[in-house]
Amino acid sequence: ARVSGDRYVWQGEQSTRPFEEWQLTYRLHRAGLPVPAPLAARYRHHGFTYTGDIITERVAVVGSLSECLRTGALSVLTWIAIGRCIRRFHDLGVCHADLNAHNVLLSEEAVYLIDFDRCELRRPGLWCDTNLVRLRRSLEKVTWALPPESFGEADWYALLDGYRESSAPRAPPAP
Repeated sequence: ARVSGDRYVWQGEQSTRPFEEWQLTYRLHRAGLPVPAPLAARYRHHGFTYTGDIITERVAVVGSLSECLRTGALSVLTWIAIGRCIRRFHDLGVCHADLNAHNVLLSEEAVYLIDFDRCELRRPGLWCDTNLVRLRRSLEKVTWALPPESFGEADWYALLDGYRESSAPRAPPAP
């Protein structure tokens, strides 16, 4: 539980948010999902609270989805690739607690998701749609003051087309 800012209630080493995020990110990386490899996690215990961090590899990216939208419209193929990427995570049961335009990274070759703090592995369900709705709200928020061609219905439908290209679900490897 958050106390304030980046301070959390101490409940033991294995329950620290950075360690939990590191473990999930490691599983996702081993499963071949496009995430930066986790390198280290740490916490600092302060009485009844703690702070913590996770360090991942640096990925050569053009920018976050939100940054790229500020520089101009994205291609239909990029929107399709974003949808496919999200679907890969959903097929493995990854419920991203903060799926937004800042946590989608674009490179020349791939789409990455980052920030798996508070994320969970779940069975398929309505949470997948809720995740997509959250991303849609984020995209609308990021682009509301930008020119209309930055993000529109055709872009969202291209993302959904990529998402609907289903792959067979498989479980991430055990740690």
